[in-house]
Amino acid sequence: MAFIPSTVRVDQGHSQGSYHSEAGGKSRYIIPPYHSSLPRSGRSYDYEEKYDTDPLGDEMKENARVWKVYLDEAETHDFEMMTGFRDTIDALLVFAALFSAVVTSFIIAAISSLQPDFGKITAMLLIEQRDLLRAAGNITTIDSIPKPSVDLENASPEMNDIWINGLFFASLALSLATALLSVLVKQWLHAYENLPSGNAKERAMIHHFRYTGLFNWKVPEIIGILPLVLHISLGLFLIGLSLYVFELHSTLSWIIITVTGIAFIIYLGSIILPSIWLDCPYRIPLLFTLCEYMKYSFAVAIWYFKWVNCKIWKLKWQSKFPCFHLKTLRDVELGYFKSNDEQNKILANILDWLCLSASNYSIQRVVAQTLHGIFEDYFNITTLDILGSRAQDYITGYISQLQGHFISLETVIWESFSKTTDTDINIWEKILQYWWKATVEHQIYMLPSLSNELGEQCFIKAFQNNNSAVVAKFMDSYIMNRNEGHIRGIQLEEESIIKIIDTRIEENDSWEALKSLIAHSAHLKIAHHLYTSCLYRASLRGKLEIVQDVIEKGADINATRGKYGTALQAAAFQKEFRIVKFLVEKGADINVQVGKYGNALLAATSGGDLAIVKFLVEKGANVNAQHGFYGNALQLAVDEEKWEIAKYLVEIDADVNTQINGLQAVAIWGNLDIMKFLVAKGADVNAHGGQYGTALQAAVTGGQLGVVKFLVEKGANINAQDDHHYGNALQTAVCWAKLEIVKYLVEKGADVNAQGGYHGNALQAAVNLGKLEIVKYLVKKGADINIQGGEYGYALQAAAYCRDLEIVQFLVEKGADVNAHGGEYGHALQAAALQRELGIIKYLVEKGADVNAPGGKYGNALQAAARWGNIAIVKFLVENGADVNAQSSKYDNALQAAVNCWDDSIGPSIVTYLKSKGAY
Repeated sequence: MAFIPSTVRVDQGHSQGSYHSEAGGKSRYIIPPYHSSLPRSGRSYDYEEKYDTDPLGDEMKENARVWKVYLDEAETHDFEMMTGFRDTIDALLVFAALFSAVVTSFIIAAISSLQPDFGKITAMLLIEQRDLLRAAGNITTIDSIPKPSVDLENASPEMNDIWINGLFFASLALSLATALLSVLVKQWLHAYENLPSGNAKERAMIHHFRYTGLFNWKVPEIIGILPLVLHISLGLFLIGLSLYVFELHSTLSWIIITVTGIAFIIYLGSIILPSIWLDCPYRIPLLFTLCEYMKYSFAVAIWYFKWVNCKIWKLKWQSKFPCFHLKTLRDVELGYFKSNDEQNKILANILDWLCLSASNYSIQRVVAQTLHGIFEDYFNITTLDILGSRAQDYITGYISQLQGHFISLETVIWESFSKTTDTDINIWEKILQYWWKATVEHQIYMLPSLSNELGEQCFIKAFQNNNSAVVAKFMDSYIMNRNEGHIRGIQLEEESIIKIIDTRIEENDSWEALKSLIAHSAHLKIAHHLYTSCLYRASLRGKLEIVQDVIEKGADINATRGKYGTALQAAAFQKEFRIVKFLVEKGADINVQVGKYGNALLAATSGGDLAIVKFLVEKGANVNAQHGFYGNALQLAVDEEKWEIAKYLVEIDADVNTQINGLQAVAIWGNLDIMKFLVAKGADVNAHGGQYGTALQAAVTGGQLGVVKFLVEKGANINAQDDHHYGNALQTAVCWAKLEIVKYLVEKGADVNAQGGYHGNALQAAVNLGKLEIVKYLVKKGADINIQGGEYGYALQAAAYCRDLEIVQFLVEKGADVNAHGGEYGHALQAAALQRELGIIKYLVEKGADVNAPGGKYGNALQAAARWGNIAIVKFLVENGADVNAQSSKYDNALQAAVNCWDDSIGPSIVTYLKSKGAY
């Protein structure tokens, strides 16, 4: 049968680019096939998908699918094979060219020794002429002068010169022959690849015809011989070079001889060592067969030696004569691994290397998956090996090699387990089972125990990924060591499950995982608690199916959970009417007071679902129930502008006059229609309480002039006082800078001098906030500039403290007393000194302010300036008559106030200045 080249795929379980053999075991390759580094993921290897099925009867036609598949596979095979051939030939051509040039230069220098030496001949003739001249000058006869042996036509080279030139010329000839053959081989390969056009069947036949001829005519062998020819050429050159240098200088030649000897020893070692030690990489592929013959010859010699020895000593001889089986390199290497120990060692090294050099996560997954095979083989060997030593050696060999990778491998296993599907879940689970069995039952101490922490993380990730299959496995097999025969090394506490549900279910839509968890949790001690947590989360997310399931399993329907308190409140807020209805029908307490909103009616009101609100009221919800910040349902509906719900609540007789009433909420939002509706329903416009004190103050705070006018028209008390922050409506309007409302209130009889609230009166409020226009209006309308009250005592002190020179000037012009006493800082001058406002101080002093006036927090203005570190004000006050030794209760005098200055860098300067002015 004709041989069809094929490249065995990695995914078929064999190594890619392996040697192809014909019948008889003869290798197709003399040199190893080239292994491409190019990515192969671009080619589709599913040929049934790539090419359409042939019509019946056309399976051998010109363009049948089989020929196309052959051409695709042949293309891949040829690419790798030809790339290896070309790389070898290209390297040979470059080296041969350079080497030939080097040899040629030495030949030019050495060839002269083979030619007549005319220089030497000339010298000999000159010597003879000299001797003849001497003989002519004395009685010596001419015949007595010896004649020089000169041959102008033939040279007489020495044997050493002949050897040197012979070696150089032989080396050059072999090098050039290598280059010539390399060029020829390139042409052969080009002709092999250049397929003619035609149908698939014709091209396939031509290709395979050429492919067969390529091997029948030993082209791979020729390519394998070319490097050896070049090696011989180089060896001849080095020998010739050693002789050449020896002729020039014997001592110097030993350097060349030593280098040559070492090179030959290394070369011979690269031939012999791989035949002794198979893992030795110093291989010359073509010479491997020669080494096998050498090994056989050596074995025969040993056999004869032993045979002769037995004959001499008359010993019994039973050894058989050595048989010779010529094997390929691949056969020899695979034979080396027939030993289980060697095989296991190399396989463990492979896994170790993969772990160290893994370029992506999929490699780690593949390595982790091989642990299943290792464990399974170990347990199989243990079953057959009674003593257990062989199994122990087997597993120990792998574990010792992978010792540093088990933590990362376990992480990969748990990670893979968390993401696995129903189709491949068993393999990861079985790895974990084997791992536990090896560490606990077989007590393999070198293998670390499974990590509880990683197991819990796996459960969390499976839950996050909504992986119901893995969650079910955990609930059945891992939690609290429930079942025999499963992984009992992972102890995921039941409390952790509750925590996971409470923290993770809101982050992910893991409902399938949650269903699986519920279905497999009946054996847990805290199953009831688990169901209750699931009830709350499912109600919050609108999962009626889960709600019904856990209720049937006994979940506490009124249990408190999460932000909203109960499952009913969570469903009501999320507008899940079906769940609300189901829970109420199953006995959920509508009026229980828990959670953010207090009860289900408030939660439904905030959620904005009128249908749920009506349903709850019909089922007995207390419409006037109070709860914390939100007050009652009516106020919450008004606060959040749920007007339809607000109207409904009022119509069913919700109390519109509770202390925390809805009228204030309507007022601040300015919904006049609802305001009129509430008042018509009996809301008290003068009711006190709540966040704003009265509805009128709420309307003023919101700047709702229309509502303000409506409330006043309906009898709201403009001057009503309360404990609220602003005291009354007018002060509220001032604080919120609502001038138009201020004017309206004053026109309607608001008392501009009414006391109360944080600022004392409206004028001080306007001053504190720097509202000059409102200040002017209030003064125009009769506000008492010097009236006492509030934090700062009177308006001028407040203006000085607030650093507003313009208001200070206006108030003084309108008759404010610059020396009036009162408030925290005593008088306006001290307040200005405290705030380091030199401009205001100068203005007040100019207007008659007493620089030595006692009183206030710091006793006088000088002490206030000294304490707060403004030397310019200190100097101004002293220059304008301030007493540097005036006594007070806080710092005793200005000098002590300077010593206690808040700014350490300024205090000493003030102390020095005061002392220079007589302070003591």
